Amino acid sequence: MSLDIKMSSSVELKIESIAYGGSGIARHNGIVYFVPGTITGETILATPVKVKKRFIIARYEKIIEASPHRITPSCPYAYQPESSKLFCPGCQYQHLTYNEELKVKNEQFGDLLRRIAGVDPALRKEPIGSSISTNYRNKITLHAKKGNNKYKFGYYAEDNKSLVEISNCQLACKEINWTLKNLTDNQTKFNDKNINSLTLRYTQENSINYWFKNKQTGILNEYSNIPQSLLLEENTMYGKFLVPYDSFFQINIYQRDNLIKETLKILQGISSEFILDIFGGVGVFGICAAKNTNDKVFIADTDKEAVNIAKKNAALHNVKNIEFMSGPAFKTGDAFFRKINSNKTTLILDPPRTGLGKKFTDKVSKYYLPRNIIYISCAADTLCRDLKELCGNGYKVEHTRLIDMFPRTAHFESITLLTK
Repeated sequence: MSLDIKMSSSVELKIESIAYGGSGIARHNGIVYFVPGTITGETILATPVKVKKRFIIARYEKIIEASPHRITPSCPYAYQPESSKLFCPGCQYQHLTYNEELKVKNEQFGDLLRRIAGVDPALRKEPIGSSISTNYRNKITLHAKKGNNKYKFGYYAEDNKSLVEISNCQLACKEINWTLKNLTDNQTKFNDKNINSLTLRYTQENSINYWFKNKQTGILNEYSNIPQSLLLEENTMYGKFLVPYDSFFQINIYQRDNLIKETLKILQGISSEFILDIFGGVGVFGICAAKNTNDKVFIADTDKEAVNIAKKNAALHNVKNIEFMSGPAFKTGDAFFRKINSNKTTLILDPPRTGLGKKFTDKVSKYYLPRNIIYISCAADTLCRDLKELCGNGYKVEHTRLIDMFPRTAHFESITLLTK
């Protein structure tokens, strides 16, 4: 289908729903429009900005009839129709009350479960919202661009190349924003360097650490403030964990405990003798499982250094019912299930945003055959793709739950229990 639309022509639209990703959906003359920054039930005036094969992406110019859930964005970098400034597209729900945002996300989750996975949305438990919706991130990475002998730090605009300079990110914790302002105001020491990015990370034990990178040499150590040990300490309600300064750890300091708590709650409600945490990282889920169940726990990861740190964390927590493996998921999974009774095993899956993929879901559901699977996901679309495969091969979803790790953005975490 070819869409013949004049880019300058405005159109009045009625928003029918909000798509996964945050854009409002409307239909006009049989054409589907996606309009960021809009809410279900609103009537808007919008202008097309990009014409695709089957739909149009538009930008609203005016809210003719506003939703009762609309609020004025508190972030100065959010889109405002009356402004010609570049805006940051990272927070898709700045215009929405947080309670409504959580409701919208849970509706999107239900729709994806039904439409992609073929799973009944009624299997969702009540979502767990974040106690605060701003200043929750303990790590951010900003792009850098030099002009007039001074660096600007910020996020990319919609075109993915223009820089929106950020002096205060409302998602970042206050300690990060104080440091960002100080680094922005005092640049003389690194003005001659080719800097591409700035990362800032806060932990209660280590306070603020930051590092600059360029594409040629990586981290510019002489201008950065990273610990000699290169390990940070992250606090949770289940104890401290050592983490490499540039490695993954849940960034919402208010929600990560809820994710661990929900995992343990599931483990305590099911029957198994062995637990395999196959994307184990530095060992958070596996170690907490070893401390709070009687099962024998195995932690595996493709990153050998992460496994070494997981061993240190296990010693720190004084857990003994635990073993470690390093290598690709296929390799460690094969080695584990060759010697362990699969019908007595719970498999914990916490893959990256890309999910598992068909090869690995086939391996799990046709050959490994664990009794239980706990699937922790930060991307609902790839989760539902994988659930379709797992359920098609003999597993069923017992329940699933949204945990809003990323308020004001289109992203959220979820945790799902499947049984054979």
